[in-house]
Amino acid sequence: MIEEAGLEEHVEMDAGGDAAAEAAIGKHMKMKGGIDAIFGLYNQATIKAYEVLQNKNISVPERVSLIGFDDFALASTLRPSITVVSQAVEEMARAATRLLLQHMSGELTAPQQVEIGVRLIVRQSCGCTATARV
Repeated sequence: MIEEAGLEEHVEMDAGGDAAAEAAIGKHMKMKGGIDAIFGLYNQATIKAYEVLQNKNISVPERVSLIGFDDFALASTLRPSITVVSQAVEEMARAATRLLLQHMSGELTAPQQVEIGVRLIVRQSCGCTATARV
């Protein structure tokens, strides 16, 4: 999907710590064209990216869009508020419990695939216009 849009992806899996996140963001900002967006794979990565961008006076979303995977308590109150992909945690827990109990009782003997949807919560940090929100 990224390639279809004519974009290049840069993946940093080791940028969880303070210094590593700052170095990774700094490195990518200095690359030709810099970066347009950051997608935090977990809450702490999203929060750290937000903090680094703020400390470096990099404007969110005017210069870099920020989206996180999974909602967190302060995501809606930060300024700009953080766009997130929200997981249905309670539904995940119910499904896991049901499968575990079925397995323990012998009703379930083969692996099961469970599909649980996510929801995009569009807030200020992605830079989307009101008409682009779904």
